[in-house]
Amino acid sequence: MPGLQSCPMACLGDVALHALTDAILGALCLPDIGQLFPDTDPKWKGANSDTFIKEAVRHSTFTSSSVLTQTAAVLTHVPHITVHTRK
Repeated sequence: MPGLQSCPMACLGDVALHALTDAILGALCLPDIGQLFPDTDPKWKGANSDTFIKEAVRHSTFTSSSVLTQTAAVLTHVPHITVHTRK
């Protein structure tokens, strides 16, 4: 089926960490994760996703801000295959 991809649990964890990182950066009026931590920079290429959220929290200390709490929900959708099959 066109566009159908699998996303293992580790991928979902990455999605959540990236979303939380972007939320922290946005709250601090900083560039988004792709601009601040580009994968074209050898320092960030292949880095674990938890590295980015730790760096975002570290940036919050520069502005006398603090992250008190964050919540993320990752919603996934599995398409109904029967609408794409031939009868």
